[in-house]
Amino acid sequence: WFINTVYNSIAFGEPLEVKAGELSFSLIVFFITFVLCMAAIVLRRYFFGGELGGPRNWAWITCFYLMFLW
Repeated sequence: WFINTVYNSIAFGEPLEVKAGELSFSLIVFFITFVLCMAAIVLRRYFFGGELGGPRNWAWITCFYLMFLW
C-alpha cells in the first residue's frame, strides 16, 4: 500500500483510494490465516514443548502447512 500510494502521488498527483469492500475481504482472509498459523504454533508448543524442533516428520508437516497458508 505504501509503495502504491507513493507511486500514485508521483505519477498521477492524487492519493491512493481503496474501496472498502476490497479491503474488508483482504483483512478477513489475513485474519483467518493468522488464526490458523497461531493454532499450529500453539499446538506445537502443547504437544512438543516448543515451536521449533520436535520429531522430524512433524517439523516437515508443519513446514508444508505454514507454506500452504502463505
